[in-house]
Amino acid sequence: MWSDSWAEGVDRPDQYRTKPLEILPVLWRFKRMIVIVTVLAAGAAYGLSNLQSTQYTAEAQMILTDPRNAGVFRDQNSIVIDPVRFVRTQAELATSTPALVKVSELIGGRASVADLEDQVTARASRDLDLVTITATDATPGGAKQIADAVGVAYQDLISQDVQAIANAAITELDAAQTDLQTRIVELEVAIAADGDTASLRAERDAAVAESIDLSGRAKQIAVDAALYGSGVQLFEEAPLPGSPSQPRPRRNTALGGVLGLMGAGAYAWWLGERRRVAGSRHDAAPVLGAPLLGVVPDLDSVGATTKAPTLSEPASVAAEAYHFVASSLEHAFDTQDVKVALVASANPGDGKTVTALNLAVAVARGGRKVVLVDGDERRRGLTRWSRLDDANGLTDLSRGAPIADCMRASADAPADLTMNIVPAGTAVDPGSGFFRNAGFRRAMTAIAEQGEVIVVDSPPILAVADAVAMAGRADGIVLVVTQGTHIQVLEDVRDRLDSVGTPILGYVFNRARSRGKRNGYGYGYGYGYGYGEQRQSGTH
Repeated sequence: MWSDSWAEGVDRPDQYRTKPLEILPVLWRFKRMIVIVTVLAAGAAYGLSNLQSTQYTAEAQMILTDPRNAGVFRDQNSIVIDPVRFVRTQAELATSTPALVKVSELIGGRASVADLEDQVTARASRDLDLVTITATDATPGGAKQIADAVGVAYQDLISQDVQAIANAAITELDAAQTDLQTRIVELEVAIAADGDTASLRAERDAAVAESIDLSGRAKQIAVDAALYGSGVQLFEEAPLPGSPSQPRPRRNTALGGVLGLMGAGAYAWWLGERRRVAGSRHDAAPVLGAPLLGVVPDLDSVGATTKAPTLSEPASVAAEAYHFVASSLEHAFDTQDVKVALVASANPGDGKTVTALNLAVAVARGGRKVVLVDGDERRRGLTRWSRLDDANGLTDLSRGAPIADCMRASADAPADLTMNIVPAGTAVDPGSGFFRNAGFRRAMTAIAEQGEVIVVDSPPILAVADAVAMAGRADGIVLVVTQGTHIQVLEDVRDRLDSVGTPILGYVFNRARSRGKRNGYGYGYGYGYGYGEQRQSGTH
């Protein structure tokens, strides 16, 4: 299995670590959109605030008496003595229908029970025996009146309930005491008539003691009921509201602006990820999981007069850039059994044909015997550049034509350059599956025997299926990445090539924009979106 150990020392980020987008540059990039969304959100919040009716909110508080300290509730199994649950229950009771009926009466009937259900809430404290009553109304005085009325109505209900419990208990005790008094009278009569009265006297004394105890319990219940009363230890009336609780345009405007800013920022981040481009030479490495082979400048920006500077201007800056790419691949050619290198790109116009041509020349100038193959049968850029449109080529070789009839030396190459070209050959039906049949495999085997390095110009990977089929016959892939290519496009390329298994030897960062001198080169690195590729003599 091919290993990327050959690329040791090749210019690339450590372990292809993906660098996350920096948030401030992304936000600055979309600053206009963020400002507009923030202003619109704040304006919408302000407008909606002004559409709200005016409401005032008042709060009253009640500190309740702990029912465990009230004797009136002792032996009353219907009462839950858990203080937390007790306070929560009382908060519900304060806003119950009976309580709101009483509230409506106390405020003179200006709000119905249905209205009060929307205007009144009561919440229980988790740590204190405290119930907070909140009431809203169109006027500050009305809100205060309702909150206070809820507290009064609650106290009346509790007082009535406590008194009812006390009266029922006292009535029961009085009935028992009456029965004991009757029995005591009967025992007194029996004692007077019977000479032996010891047992009768004992029974009478027990009845008298029980009667006294019942009387004491009845009095204690009456006292406890009076002390417990409403069950409210302290009632704090609601202060008069000084300002409305709604609308609050300033607060709502600020909140709307903040939410708009957060939403616009999140959307900008999402857009930044989707629109992220390979703007600098290392951006593609973590996506492709492959090293940078070299940086090729925009040919026009460095004064190149042709698309083959390695032939026409071998000492130029542009030619030197392609020689760097060739040098980066030397180790793979020598030690990793890489012979057939497929030069591909994501989409048409990325410069793969120009790269394949110049890479083949650069490798040949290094003394290797190179065969350059036009595998882009649909576009035929190399075939047109070499003026071999009518010559036999790859498709004819797959049909049994002799290799000598399908391979030509470039007319523009010097005589000592050991490089031959296999043109596209006779046109085939695009839907014939030519690159998947046995004839193509035989043709590639025959071509591989004619040189030390085979450079194949492939169709664009994302444009047609031919490139994936051809990749299966190559030892490695050289991917051409134009500066400004979207990262998502590179992810699609990686996913498609993962299904083939042919390794990406590395990528060429193409059409880098000039930013002055760097390492002796008259070009640097910047942003460029050169999708519309310039053509000369049919190259693409």
